[in-house]
Amino acid sequence: MGACVIPLPMGRQRHLRVASLAAWLLLLLVAACAQKAGGRWDTTLTNEEKVDRIQKLSQNGTPEAVATLAEATQDPVEEARVEAIRGLGRSGRKEALPVLTQLATSELRPVRQSAAWALGELKMKEGIPILEPMLHDPEYAVRSQAVGSLSVIHDTEATQMLVDFVLKEPDTHLRDVAVQVLSDWKDRRAIPLFEQALRSETNEIRGHAAGALGTIGDQSCIPALTGALEDFNPVVRGQAALSMAHLHDVSSVSIIRKKAEAETDGLARATMAWSLGLLGSDRDWAIRELERILLDTAENEFARAQCATALADLKSCGSRPSLTRAMNDRKGVVKQAASRALTNLKC
Repeated sequence: MGACVIPLPMGRQRHLRVASLAAWLLLLLVAACAQKAGGRWDTTLTNEEKVDRIQKLSQNGTPEAVATLAEATQDPVEEARVEAIRGLGRSGRKEALPVLTQLATSELRPVRQSAAWALGELKMKEGIPILEPMLHDPEYAVRSQAVGSLSVIHDTEATQMLVDFVLKEPDTHLRDVAVQVLSDWKDRRAIPLFEQALRSETNEIRGHAAGALGTIGDQSCIPALTGALEDFNPVVRGQAALSMAHLHDVSSVSIIRKKAEAETDGLARATMAWSLGLLGSDRDWAIRELERILLDTAENEFARAQCATALADLKSCGSRPSLTRAMNDRKGVVKQAASRALTNLKC
């Protein structure tokens, strides 16, 4: 089985190197340009005065104002630096891009995060290659802002990089946000990329791909997801079944039921039962199976916690007694899931 490789557009690294060099040249010219804007950046101003001047410069909309804002990004006060970076975004000027390219590689997290925000505020396609490496930033806040800015720019040139992000991002919430962005864009090029990822050698990538297809896919994905029901990894098998349910493929009921009854892994079996409950026709069997796994202390604790979540999602009010019993479970993860489920059941 070959590894899943998602190629990125050629020339992007060269573009970043050129942009970085341009940033240095721009910073060398800042002093001269700032003179035209009414003087160099004055670091002796009070914080309130600095913020006020930055706001006026960002509204000025001239190359000279951008040059002064660029100088302000080096202010010794963090609040002023961050506000200046945001001012570059609000300026709406392309001249801000080389400066933001440089700031995007700063060692300081607030600077990188603010640069990502500013690129979204500019809403320029040229900001996409600057945001790409920020999707892999070690800091959650920077990655989150990069996804948000790509969403605002709303250009399908970023489709491949967002697909790659979804497949590799460790945080569930950020993955879901990126998948929703792709879904909102309605760019069908993402579907075959996720289907291709189902053949990856990495369990996590296959699992993320199977989950994403349930949001961004359509009926054309069912054959690929049906194949994923045979995956050797139980998480992938469960995610494939859940995505088939999210795509409302009622023709899959008999296949999923057969797989669920033969499934030996508790987590996969629980997820398949959840899927059948969502599809409706085997709801009674699904709820009985979820309650059985939930209360079976020999089962994996995460599978049992999944059952509690599923019962709440299925709005199974009749499962309150089982969930109440699970509140006394010796495993903390099961108790917490049961507590949340009882809270979420509005009946």
